[in-house]
Amino acid sequence: MTAGEIYRRALSYLYDREGRDPEFQRCFPDFLNALLVEALPCQNSRRAAAGLPPLTAPEVRAAEDEIDYDDELCALALPYGLAAYFFADEGEDGKAAAYRERFIAALSDLSRAAPAESADCY
Repeated sequence: MTAGEIYRRALSYLYDREGRDPEFQRCFPDFLNALLVEALPCQNSRRAAAGLPPLTAPEVRAAEDEIDYDDELCALALPYGLAAYFFADEGEDGKAAAYRERFIAALSDLSRAAPAESADCY
């Protein structure tokens, strides 16, 4: 999924359209970069559970940049987090907090336990 697709999903939570707020559209890659760092432990837990090596957080510079995270994270968690930043920018603290909570809950729900060796202590 691209950064622009995540941005458009976040706008749909706001019942907004692309281009209405040029300032936020210009700044959203920076907000998304912060969210990608926050979501990295969840992404890497999913990779570990699937037996894949961990990733490092990508850096988004433009809407066309591809995000190499699982589709579930890109489609659900990241748009919630981006919407929280938008509401905070608009001074809507209650809505910002609600979408921040949705972001954190989605990260929690999407995290996976990684298989690990255990020793028999008996």
